[in-house]
Amino acid sequence: FDDKIVKEMEAITHERGINSFVMHMSYRDLLQLKEDDIISCIKKCKELGCISMIHAENGDLIEECVQKVKACGITGAEGHLFSRPEQLEMEATQRAISIA
Repeated sequence: FDDKIVKEMEAITHERGINSFVMHMSYRDLLQLKEDDIISCIKKCKELGCISMIHAENGDLIEECVQKVKACGITGAEGHLFSRPEQLEMEATQRAISIA
């Protein structure tokens, strides 16, 4: 999240009518935002009159779980469930609520 993204948010909101943005707390090294960036993005959404949505997961802990699942030889789709225990979902949801 940087000034370039802010300008893009402004442009697509005003020029294309986009009125919602998703922030990811997961997918480390790809989409995962740090908490200060989430706060900045929420503020920008409010300023633009847009809806801010958060994909609430703990990306760092999920990566740890993924490694454990792979070490057990689980490489299929079922590994997705095992790498995202309910406790992590609850923690991330509570953190997203607290940030908001």
